[in-house]
Amino acid sequence: MPWLHRDCAANELHKVASRVEVERRGSVHQTATSRRDSSSNAEGHKPAVYPIAPKKTADKDLTYISATEVKKHDGKEGNRLFIVVDEIVLDCTDYINQHPGGKQIMQSFAGHNCSWQWWSFHDRKIWNGVAVNFRVGRTDGTANRFVPAYIGLRPLGYHGE
Repeated sequence: MPWLHRDCAANELHKVASRVEVERRGSVHQTATSRRDSSSNAEGHKPAVYPIAPKKTADKDLTYISATEVKKHDGKEGNRLFIVVDEIVLDCTDYINQHPGGKQIMQSFAGHNCSWQWWSFHDRKIWNGVAVNFRVGRTDGTANRFVPAYIGLRPLGYHGE
């Protein structure tokens, strides 16, 4: 059974399910639909839509998404909004308006890594209770645009974990 974004209407399920493609990359099965975001990048290519992973999926088994692809998901012009925390890609599109810290903070990190900022304001309980519900993949090479803040020898937000 393919996993789809919660915002898919029931009548779209049959259309989307008929276009599901499965690709094998190493030991990880990747599932991608041909349903795309509504906008195109400069080359005319539309960013792919990635399904929310089941909670029980281990991080190492998540679909690999290149840093270039993550950057395309900036929440602008109809694109989904991705952020990266510890190389895990979160699709925050459907959560952005409910975020207690406001949508502006999430928009400022769209398509980018925000690991140290995330852990400065959230703990493992929030990760396991909320963020895990938005995981769409794993990545590497996404840069954080800001230098981490330190207090003494520890990064800001360090909880001894």
